Amino acid sequence: GSNLETMYSLIEDKVEALEYKIVRENQAVGVPLEQLKIKEGILLAAISRNGEIITPRGKDMLKIGDSVIIVSMVPGIEDITDIVE
Repeated sequence: GSNLETMYSLIEDKVEALEYKIVRENQAVGVPLEQLKIKEGILLAAISRNGEIITPRGKDMLKIGDSVIIVSMVPGIEDITDIVE
């Protein structure tokens, strides 16, 4: 459902900041964030949509074309769909 665009290793490889580009429909697209069961240890930090930075809140939804930045203490997050339980 997404392409990994950028990855930064933080705090002695215990935390990663990852940027994904949403390229197709998946279980995280079109669902209010408050309804997504995001894994423990993952923070959805920002959404970039059409040049605008959105601070994610419960009613916001991911859309195709968005860039999404997450901060994760969970290893192996290869796709945006991996943030959902």
